[in-house]
Amino acid sequence: LNGGVPVSTTDKPDLDYSYDQPGEFDKTCGTFGLDAFQLPHEECLEKYVCDAPLSNDPGLKSFAKCVDAMDCHMMTGMTTNAGPSDTTIGLFNYHMIPHHQNAVNMAKALLHSGVLDCPDLTLE
Repeated sequence: LNGGVPVSTTDKPDLDYSYDQPGEFDKTCGTFGLDAFQLPHEECLEKYVCDAPLSNDPGLKSFAKCVDAMDCHMMTGMTTNAGPSDTTIGLFNYHMIPHHQNAVNMAKALLHSGVLDCPDLTLE
């Protein structure tokens, strides 16, 4: 807005780049950037969510696969070396970025799961 007047009347202004699009796995989870981190993954544990395949809840099984990919993504993003030229703040930031990316993905996946029932958040 410029003085209360819209600068553009279109919802999608021209950009000199295109937005990244979620992959097929991300579409099932409601997340972003996890397609390459589905298990099995060479840099990750065999699983992060134990016994989900034993559940009778298909929604939980699906959500667990998403959480496994989120944890793999975070684990690979937060595994690093701390060398002589690194700083405490740099190491902190290096870990916080994947941590917060994962937090956003977890919230998006939970919303996507459809299990939340929040008709009026003002009551919370």
